[in-house]
This record gives sequence, structure tokens and C-alpha cells, in this order.
Amino acid sequence: MERKETTTVVNIFDDRVRVYELPPEKAVVAAYEEVEEENYDYWSYPNPEDHPQFQEYELGFACGDWVAWKRSGGRLAS
Repeated sequence: MERKETTTVVNIFDDRVRVYELPPEKAVVAAYEEVEEENYDYWSYPNPEDHPQFQEYELGFACGDWVAWKRSGGRLAS
């Protein structure tokens, strides 16, 4: 069985966590729409670049208070 890649999305203010089988830019939008807007019609979610709360940063993506690392470069140095 092939393992699907997942994205973990975290709310930066209260540490709620959601996991999606989506790329990180879409996962933050899904978390925002589901939790903040109570919108579970995933087919109606806007593209990340069209969402008014979406932002891209050097290491990740955010939509409102929901954040996720980018696939590459998203590891903290130890």
C-alpha cells in the first residue's frame, strides 16, 4: 500500500492540530474554512492565492491563525 503524504496544520494561538492529505498551501485553507467558517464543502474552497486570509512566508503558509511548513526547508536546525 502506498503511503500518502500528509500536511500537519497548527493553530498558532491555541495549538489545535489538523492533518490533511493535501499540499500545505491547500491544507491551511482547508483548516481555516472548516474551523473558522464551519464550511465543510471542500469543493467550494477558494484557491490559496484567492483566499483573503492566505499568506506565503519563507518557511511556510498561513491562513488566518492556521500555519503549515513548506515541504522543503520546513525543518528547524537542531
